[in-house]
Amino acid sequence: MSRIITITVYTLDELSCPAREKARDGYRQHHADSNWYENVYEDVREVCGIFGIDLCQRVIRLSNGRFMEEPCIWFSGFCSQGRSLF
Repeated sequence: MSRIITITVYTLDELSCPAREKARDGYRQHHADSNWYENVYEDVREVCGIFGIDLCQRVIRLSNGRFMEEPCIWFSGFCSQGRSLF
């Protein structure tokens, strides 16, 4: 049997100051350990490989004592989408 669920959605400007802070805190805690950017790294590696671009690599020590190489890719957050530095 199907049912209808109604959800009221507010913009940030419609929330009170305490409600805004609560929403921001929840978002920060939920996404603090997310590796959402890993697929961006993979895409950059693949595209650079297609065009014959060699990315500078840096060595990272893992928690198990081993090491791995990671491309030197830096990008800024959502306030300036589309601008990145390889």
